[in-house]
Amino acid sequence: MNINPIAGKVNNLSIKALPPLPLKKKAKKTDEEVSATINFDNEVYLNNHNSKLFRVRYNISVSIPHQVEVNLEYDFDFQSDEAVDTSLPKSSTILSSVPAFAYPYIKSYIENILNMSGYGSTPLPYIDFLKNPMPYGKDESNEE
Repeated sequence: MNINPIAGKVNNLSIKALPPLPLKKKAKKTDEEVSATINFDNEVYLNNHNSKLFRVRYNISVSIPHQVEVNLEYDFDFQSDEAVDTSLPKSSTILSSVPAFAYPYIKSYIENILNMSGYGSTPLPYIDFLKNPMPYGKDESNEE
């Protein structure tokens, strides 16, 4: 299946400053890598009017200890070259290809927002979704 991105849109963004560590004597400035925790999940929406269109909503939470917490909801719309159905959320397209496309946009957006918000340059880690696909959540087909 070939997919093409159509649009991307941020629906929700929140930034919360976290309490800093108590300052000891003058701290030495180091070039240590920032320790960020990223929680990343998605929701897939099929289009009722066009079976080749679908949306993936990413809910991202980034926490940098003693600095900041960012919560972001980012939608990406795609068009497929073939009809998609309810099996799409479990497919390699959704678990690997789509996040491999979307994550660089999400990563750049969060890094820029943090920089513009006074938190300095905060590089987030690279995630290789082609090598390590997103885990599929609960299997809704087995629920009552």
